[in-house]
Amino acid sequence: MKTKHKRSFEEKLPLILAFVLPILIMLGIFAGKEIWPFGENCFLRTDLYHQYIAFFENYGERLRAGESLTYAFEIGLGSNYIALLAYYLSGPMHIFAFLIPQGWMIEFITYLIVLKIGLCGLTMAWYLSKRFDSRHFGIAFCGVCYALSGYLAAYSWNIMWLDVLWLAPIVIYGLEQLVEKNRPFLYVISLGLAILCNYYISIMLCIFLVLYFLCRMICLPKTSLRQLLLKCFNFAFFSLLAGALAAVLLIPAAYALMGTASANTTFPKTVSNYFSILEMLSRHLVVVEVETGLDHWPNLYCGVGVFLFVPLYFMNRDVNYKEKIVNTVLLAFLLLSFNTNVLNYIWHGFHYPNSLPCRQSYLYNFIMLIMVFEGIRALPKITKGKLLGTMAGAIGLILIIE
Repeated sequence: MKTKHKRSFEEKLPLILAFVLPILIMLGIFAGKEIWPFGENCFLRTDLYHQYIAFFENYGERLRAGESLTYAFEIGLGSNYIALLAYYLSGPMHIFAFLIPQGWMIEFITYLIVLKIGLCGLTMAWYLSKRFDSRHFGIAFCGVCYALSGYLAAYSWNIMWLDVLWLAPIVIYGLEQLVEKNRPFLYVISLGLAILCNYYISIMLCIFLVLYFLCRMICLPKTSLRQLLLKCFNFAFFSLLAGALAAVLLIPAAYALMGTASANTTFPKTVSNYFSILEMLSRHLVVVEVETGLDHWPNLYCGVGVFLFVPLYFMNRDVNYKEKIVNTVLLAFLLLSFNTNVLNYIWHGFHYPNSLPCRQSYLYNFIMLIMVFEGIRALPKITKGKLLGTMAGAIGLILIIE
């Protein structure tokens, strides 16, 4: 019995670490920055300070008082509250705002962000464990890298986006189950929940799912035309069904957006690029500052280990050549999307973002970390000569970028 219990704990340990380590690291950062309870500072910044805290406080008051969640008379001369709810407040954990005493909302939001960062690490590790049927400690490493990526460093204060980030690995695994085993349940429920939590970041997830579906179809073993058409139908049908599950908020929010300035944007008439390939690669370095302003720099950092483990991924003979090709092409397309105005416009819901660029870059990190994990698993089979050569090449590339 003891042996069985120990083995079970060892299997769970990578998942536990992927959840706990990001939380502990965030608490360490809070202690260093003297953020409560380690000091008198708070985590609020930018719109989290100017807008979100007020929205959460009002939301908690409405829930406690049983007031309307569809219309607010105290905003100007009256405002459509359901549109605000759909974008900022519809995450499943946000409903606990009604339990928070007055004056404690800042602390609630701060540690809810920390919890969601931990969930990002957990679901990324869970995805890798399910897809590769593995409890290798590399899944904990990749989970922590996903949770503490440059994207989270830049945008963690956008608390309403984070639900989609921790749900994304579950949605993508659900899509794989749909394509490979014709099992739609996980895909429909998780995608519907992601759209319900934040429709805007889910736009980027949905675009990615179309691309990833094509990648998975290419990687399938030889399949009849009838089966391929059935899988395409299933993908379209169950994706629409997931959207229908969120329609209770999606339709009113879409109607409200029709009356805003975002509805009047025009498609770019010319194609232009923002930066060079080396400048793009530099965004993988730890010392590069995150971008939250009007420049177009993507936040791509997810551990400098990518410079070592991605080359090892390509050396890993256990990875099917189709997988290597489609993952490389998908990464290249995502990089092109960061760098090209037309693709940038499409990814952001046919709209140029007002600061906070490349809001879909968490999906780039996701694919990159899949490759990193496969590279980590290849380590025991790599000769010392190849490993030293790869390390030298990685260091050389970093120095060139520097």
